[in-house]
Amino acid sequence: MQFTDKDRSALRRLAPIIAETLDDVLDRFYAKVKVTPQISGFFTTDEQIARAKAAQIDHWNAICSADFSAGYAARVHRIGTIHARIGLEPRWYLGGYAVVAEALIHATMAGRFQSRKQTAANIAALVKALLLDIELSVTAYQDVTDHEVVHKIGDGLSRLADGDLSHEVSGVTARFEGLQSHFNDATRRLRESLRHVSQAAHHVDVCAGELKAASEDLGRRTEMQASSLEEASARIQEIAATTRATAASAIVVREGVAMSVGELEAGQHVITRTIAAINAMAQSSDRISGVVGMIEDIAFQTNMLALNAGIEAARAGEAGKGFTLVAQEVRGLAKRATDATRTIKDIIEEGAAQAGDGVLLVTETGTQFDRISEGVDAINGQVHGISASASSQAERLDHMSNAIIDMDRITQQNAALVEQASAAARQLAEHARELASQVSRFHITNILEETP
Repeated sequence: MQFTDKDRSALRRLAPIIAETLDDVLDRFYAKVKVTPQISGFFTTDEQIARAKAAQIDHWNAICSADFSAGYAARVHRIGTIHARIGLEPRWYLGGYAVVAEALIHATMAGRFQSRKQTAANIAALVKALLLDIELSVTAYQDVTDHEVVHKIGDGLSRLADGDLSHEVSGVTARFEGLQSHFNDATRRLRESLRHVSQAAHHVDVCAGELKAASEDLGRRTEMQASSLEEASARIQEIAATTRATAASAIVVREGVAMSVGELEAGQHVITRTIAAINAMAQSSDRISGVVGMIEDIAFQTNMLALNAGIEAARAGEAGKGFTLVAQEVRGLAKRATDATRTIKDIIEEGAAQAGDGVLLVTETGTQFDRISEGVDAINGQVHGISASASSQAERLDHMSNAIIDMDRITQQNAALVEQASAAARQLAEHARELASQVSRFHITNILEETP
């Protein structure tokens, strides 16, 4: 904005009117300030108001002198800087400018000048001066606030770049409160996120440690189980082999029993034939006894005939002596025949009695053989059952052994998986510690104390 010599001359002509009007205008302005809550706190005592009013009068005197040099600009910049530092927003002192400008313009229009053109030139110069002063003051305010905001936000960003998330920006002007709020909200959210990340990393580290310990313990137990399964498989295979051997032995025993049964049956046939032979011998003895009886009868008859012949020879006298000797011999033969038949009869009766005893013994032996055969049949059935049971048990043991072998293979695979899980848990713990290390680069208030 440029001021011509005419503008400067017009401002100098307005100096008396401004000086006459300004005191009353400022009194009315500060009276409004006292009852305005938003700005009344800047002026708590009458002494502060008096100093501010005096400073404003001096400033208007400088404006009316129309000296818009570097010194004027520096003074306006200093005023804008003070407003910015105390937090007096431009809308309030622009309102003050409006109050003063209204009063000064009315006073200028009411003044006695040569023409309306002159009055217009005076008002134009006054408005220019007001606008210039406002521009310089607001620019200074903005420069200060912008610099302050840039400095505070820049400092916050610098601390953020250094990992300090505990710092929050404060004290910026109302124009940048939104930026301050957004920055602080972003910092808080990032701090909260990192706090959760730190907690999660801690939990992951703890869980990974527990998982690692559990995996290692499970690995040890799996190895023990695999060893036990291997040993059990070997024992079952030994039992299966023993059972198969037992089944084979049972088959041999069964075959031997079958042979014994056959021999017993053959023995029973021999006993039956023996009984039949003894019975036949008994029958033969009976026939012999009959023949002996006949011989005995013949001997008796012969003896009787010899006796009769002797009697007849005795009657015959000398002529019958020869017949007497023959009769005696015949009687002797008959007597010896009778004695022999008696002996034979006794022997036959004794043999018959012994044959009867033999039949009884052989019959009893046959009965015992029958019982033995029955026992052998029962043993054969039991041996057959033992053989079948042993074969079935051997087959089941083979299946069990195969199942245990499969379980051992699966256990070995599980052990490998457990080892992989343990390695993954170790890697997870390392990643969690690395994440915690990365998070620890950020300075977050109480983050470590808040982490369980």
